[in-house]
Amino acid sequence: MGQRADDVYRYVDYASQKQQPRSEADRATIMRIFLDLVNVALDDDARRDVRRRRTYETIQQSSAQRVRLIEELCNARLLSRPNPQAMHSARRSDPLCPVLSWRCA
Repeated sequence: MGQRADDVYRYVDYASQKQQPRSEADRATIMRIFLDLVNVALDDDARRDVRRRRTYETIQQSSAQRVRLIEELCNARLLSRPNPQAMHSARRSDPLCPVLSWRCA
């Protein structure tokens, strides 16, 4: 899972040849999306870092770039959402949750 996350972070074509690098702006936005989904401990104790569910509306922040990247992260199975159609429906309050090394309860 960690290698796949790195590939998605680094390459637009992460599922195939890995030759098209992501822009710095996309990488920074992906990092911000995941940081928005974690409460980071201020004391450097990684065990105190806690995932948090946020609504799609909160995470996408009315940004076309974030909408595109959230969709890519969901397709890559690095983010999960209870209703896969939520991004295309009126139900914009469905929670997003980081998958990476965590599992949503």
